[in-house]
Amino acid sequence: MNPDQRLSDIRYDLKTALDSEEEYLEEGAMGTYWPKSYATYAAEQLKSLFKASEPTTAEIACCVEAISDPERISKGRSKKLLLQLGEQSRPILDALANSTDPQLRIFAVETANTSVNPSYFNPLYWGINLEQQLLNDPDENVRIATILALKPAIAHNARYIQMSLQKRINNGMTNLFHQLLARLNDTSAKVRTAAAEVLCVWKTAI
Repeated sequence: MNPDQRLSDIRYDLKTALDSEEEYLEEGAMGTYWPKSYATYAAEQLKSLFKASEPTTAEIACCVEAISDPERISKGRSKKLLLQLGEQSRPILDALANSTDPQLRIFAVETANTSVNPSYFNPLYWGINLEQQLLNDPDENVRIATILALKPAIAHNARYIQMSLQKRINNGMTNLFHQLLARLNDTSAKVRTAAAEVLCVWKTAI
């Protein structure tokens, strides 16, 4: 596909996925018809496109621009689309986490740590590098949001972390845990409080 045409298609699907409220009937088994939204269809198209070929820098920038719209974020449309994209949301979340806007960095880490399964903790993007980066963010509110977003992950992996610490095993979770411990010495009292809260959750879950 021509790169310009592909980018144009992405822009169209982004707008539909983020803004459309219309539905159509899709034929299912036994000749039955089920309502399906154009927004969901557009999200599926984007997911399929990015799965077949990773988005380019220009395409990621296009996605970030559309998803960063304050109204779309406040309505939950941006988060919903990222959840629908699943694994294909990763380069977009990475770009949001590197935004110059602290609110977008917060949005990125909170969305990344949203569980995609209601039955058990299964975060959209368990990218430890993202959390490690934002735990050291210069913005106090970003550090707090990152710590609190990690609460379910720390609780879910509490025994694994304890076992790794006891056996002196270094892994992603123990590195993250040590960075969380370091926040107890943060210059911000609010950050120190948030870190203590999550560590208490870890202690309780062991």
